[in-house]
Amino acid sequence: MFRNLLWMILIALSTASQVSAGQATFIPLDDNTQATGISGDGSIVVGTYTGGGGFYWTADSKSVVPIGGNGVAGISADGSTIVGRANDAMRIENAAYWQWDGSWTLLGSFTPESPPCDQLFSSGFGVSGDGSVIVGLGWEGCGHAHGFRWDAECGMADLGSIVPTRSSRANAISADGQMIVGWSDQATGFRQGARWVDGGWQGFDGPENPVGEALAVNSDGSIIVGYGCGSANQYAWRWTEETGVECIQGTVANPYQTLMLALSDDGQVIGGAVAPDFGPERKALLWFNGEPVDLREYLLTHGAEVKGWDLQSVLAVSSDGHTVAGWGVGPDLRIHAFIVTLP
Repeated sequence: MFRNLLWMILIALSTASQVSAGQATFIPLDDNTQATGISGDGSIVVGTYTGGGGFYWTADSKSVVPIGGNGVAGISADGSTIVGRANDAMRIENAAYWQWDGSWTLLGSFTPESPPCDQLFSSGFGVSGDGSVIVGLGWEGCGHAHGFRWDAECGMADLGSIVPTRSSRANAISADGQMIVGWSDQATGFRQGARWVDGGWQGFDGPENPVGEALAVNSDGSIIVGYGCGSANQYAWRWTEETGVECIQGTVANPYQTLMLALSDDGQVIGGAVAPDFGPERKALLWFNGEPVDLREYLLTHGAEVKGWDLQSVLAVSSDGHTVAGWGVGPDLRIHAFIVTLP
């Protein structure tokens, strides 16, 4: 009898473990928040209040902590550095970074003499894994803006553009600090996806035409993703050295737009969104090994309570792909950041 009881307990524990392993967790954050970045281990999520200003959330604090500034674009993989935007004493917006001493450090623009465009000097968009390199957009007056690369030793470097009279922007940088991706305008003004290679921007061409912005890159720069692929620019795209640019479909056959916005180190988990039609409606997506799934439907089938939620976009993916973050509209009809832990 004792042996039978012990065997039943072992079976119960095994079954419970399997159920737990197959479940996902969904954590909504405060209203009027949007998650924009996540640390490599998924323990820190950062974002922006819809009314302006940045925040962070940690697994330990389990609450949103305001950090000021104008907005947050992301966080380094090691969790040391949050990058975004903040005002100087003259209320001119600067690219800036925040560290755990509680203060923002402003990056200015290309030179001390660079004039702002109205109230804008620069904006931070991406940061390397150790926080030492920041990329983004800098202004030299209102004529045009260029992508920049910044580090503490060299300061802000103007990355120029493919067409000298047009603009560019650096949207992201690989964790190893070697690959910068973003866009550089064509002469027509089309924002062509591009990467910074050997001292200049190199545009990405899709199967049919040039593709739109590069939005994210994995840790070693071997996988780049973006949007604006196909005859009507309706699909997302993924690039590797071996395959070149491939148009990637989401869960909607003929959408207005599909976006890949973030990815794990190995590229097996990619987050993004699809807009079925022209307008504000979006649906948060994940791609597992290249196969798209609607995030809300996925969570419902994996034990997470998301009834009443309209999940709009996944903007951040942890290094191992086990944690993702983004934003949606809750049952209260307000915008909320969310954090999802996958099975």
